[in-house]
Amino acid sequence: MALLHARRQPAATPARPAAPRAARPGAPPRRGCSGRRRGSAGAPPAATAGTGDQQPRAAPPAARRRALLSGVAGLAAAVQQGGAPPARALRTIELRDGSAAEVYEHGMSLSIVALRGSLPEQWVVEFRQGLGKYAGFELGQRGQLQELFDELGDPGAKRSAGVADVVTLGDGWLGAAVRRRLIQPIPSAETYRWWRRLPKRWQQLMRRDADTGALSDSGDIWGCPYRWGALLVAAKREQLARRGRHAIVTWADLLQPGLRGRIALPDSPREFVGIALKTLGHPAIGFNSTEADLAAAGFDRDAVRARVRALRGQARLFSSQEHVRALLAGDVWVTVGSSTDLVPLRERTPSVDLVAPADGTGLWADVWVVPAGAQHGHLQAGPSPILPSWLEFCVSPARAEVLTGLKSGASPILLPELHDEWERGAAAPSSGAVRAGGDGWRARLQRRLTGGGGASAVARPAADPAAREAAAAAAAAAAAAAGRARAYAAATALSAEDLRLSQAGAFMPPPGVLELSEFTQPLDAATLDFYRWLLS
Repeated sequence: MALLHARRQPAATPARPAAPRAARPGAPPRRGCSGRRRGSAGAPPAATAGTGDQQPRAAPPAARRRALLSGVAGLAAAVQQGGAPPARALRTIELRDGSAAEVYEHGMSLSIVALRGSLPEQWVVEFRQGLGKYAGFELGQRGQLQELFDELGDPGAKRSAGVADVVTLGDGWLGAAVRRRLIQPIPSAETYRWWRRLPKRWQQLMRRDADTGALSDSGDIWGCPYRWGALLVAAKREQLARRGRHAIVTWADLLQPGLRGRIALPDSPREFVGIALKTLGHPAIGFNSTEADLAAAGFDRDAVRARVRALRGQARLFSSQEHVRALLAGDVWVTVGSSTDLVPLRERTPSVDLVAPADGTGLWADVWVVPAGAQHGHLQAGPSPILPSWLEFCVSPARAEVLTGLKSGASPILLPELHDEWERGAAAPSSGAVRAGGDGWRARLQRRLTGGGGASAVARPAADPAAREAAAAAAAAAAAAAGRARAYAAATALSAEDLRLSQAGAFMPPPGVLELSEFTQPLDAATLDFYRWLLS
């Protein structure tokens, strides 16, 4: 028997609380009553959802062989990772597209432990059919992200996810898992097509510093995203209209005096502070803003604290479990929650309007990670050689046809990329940002800085390379800020009708709104203290 190598050659009536449940402001936010964000507020979020595993009917041998060779249904591949001694290659074959693939000896398997409901049943069927009898495939599921995180830390327990080849983890947990050495980098990730297919904002999110778990442009790749969702706002259209309140277009609309005591907000302190910061209505301020960011935008800490208290006064309920029930019961008129909770609500309740605020919202993702104790590689060391094929399968365009909208989470390749000038601003501060003989924006900026841009040349800085790099970084940051301001102005000009999410559009927010949206990032110690002070 031989296996194909995929690596190409060359509502209870809610009591009104005084504040969100006490927790670390830096803890990952929870994800709603469907289980996306359950668990203690001071720990990483947990989850439930709901599809089961189903055994597919066996495909005819000829069909399995064709699927194996064409790469359909997951490429059915086993790709050698660095580290352990490789399996013996039997031969190299040429595929129909002209590329070459190595055929390996039989005897490999892949063990997956996923968040229940996050993995489309169709994927499991297709991947198993692609593998056929040529390799083993085992799927376990857990009801909450908390279970998965705990099992990563206890690989010795019976049937622990800590010894599987790949496990689901929320993006908000990724930093903690890296810092605690619960997971390992994905071997040779940069060499595979799935990584190159991901937009840059995903690549930036997956690279982490091995010691701190913080984002790092030079860090290893610790995860592969396979679905994402967003923080949305659901409102009872008729009740708002009858009482003279206008529709929710931006986060600041939550502060309408007529909505006092009529809003349900997430019980995650981190999300609550992020929403309060968004109500300030500034293009440079978002869910991850620091005190320095706020000061640069003209907001002093006392003004920000007053805004946090004002938003707290608008809430009748802080919950990521009872918020849907409270809206249906009429206890609140507006609720904020995860797309996995609010999209199903909108589907069965047409009188509810569902929007992602025009000034951008918070995003979350489910990510495949490799446990530190993975045992299904060669000689039971490291992840299975089939792992890259599974990751390629999950991020391929064919899978995006299944995860097309926010009801069950969208494919990562459907998340719009940031504008070019934003990426320039993000990349510019890195070492060696301006290099002679470079290409793209760096080369153009270099020519301007050295007088090669003709009439458009800017003042030439000192010849010192450090000064030149600092000037380039400042220019790029200014371009990024200007680009974001233009995008912010365009998005906030959208009408309530433009923002309304519908089934016809797969409940996907407008691209301009998604470009302004962001994933929560790990907080440094100073920002964490600042957020605690805001909540005090």
